[in-house]
Amino acid sequence: MKRNLISFIVVLVLFIPVLAKTAKKGVCSGITIATVKKHIPNFPEARIYSKKEVEGLCELMVEANGRYYPLYIGKNFVLIGNLFREGKNLTRESFNTVRNKELANLKKNFKTMVPEVEKLVVMKYKPSKSARRILYMFTDPVCPYCARAEKQIKQIAKENDVYLKVLFFPVHRPRGWDLASVAVCKGFGLDTYLAKDWEKKVNPSKEKCSKGEDILKATDILVRKLQITGVPTFILDNGDRVSGANMEALKKMLSSAK
Repeated sequence: MKRNLISFIVVLVLFIPVLAKTAKKGVCSGITIATVKKHIPNFPEARIYSKKEVEGLCELMVEANGRYYPLYIGKNFVLIGNLFREGKNLTRESFNTVRNKELANLKKNFKTMVPEVEKLVVMKYKPSKSARRILYMFTDPVCPYCARAEKQIKQIAKENDVYLKVLFFPVHRPRGWDLASVAVCKGFGLDTYLAKDWEKKVNPSKEKCSKGEDILKATDILVRKLQITGVPTFILDNGDRVSGANMEALKKMLSSAK
């Protein structure tokens, strides 16, 4: 009896690390995009930017083609959508936590990306020789919120003495893309672009060019790196940003950065 007890204790001691290792792995162990594709063969190539256990499932936050997907993976299935519990959107909470962390990292590392951003600037406005701070604006020719922001942006740049640099990120396609391409090909200055009367006069099918297309394609890649999902988006040279046509928030950001 004593020998059997000792043998049991030895086996238990040897087996405990195995149990601990298995428990440590959890439901997300080994989960990759290949796991998702096993269930959804046509799922696009994606980047996992968050993976954790939620309610017994493996929650994946992934980015694919500039879009973000919340996935919940069980033993033999994949769910796409939001997970709610007692009135709380657990998916949104997870997304916001990861999003804020990523934006903080992007702000910290923004200076390393400035050379790439500068190559894709299509228009500039420098209110004075003393303007040292740089404000990057990502816009779309047919975005109504961008149009609202564009009516004020020169004055705001002037009041805060910041060097405004504009990039195109057309989210309204194909019209926005075509007009942005033409604006690049024609080399419009900011005043000409903001006048907007040119939009009805151009013929995109004849006036687009390889330079415009190349810049827009490169900017498409850039905005994914910068985690920009909509327009207008404003990024200051220190990495601070404002998303949307929230001009009061923009003024506050520029004022506090002086």
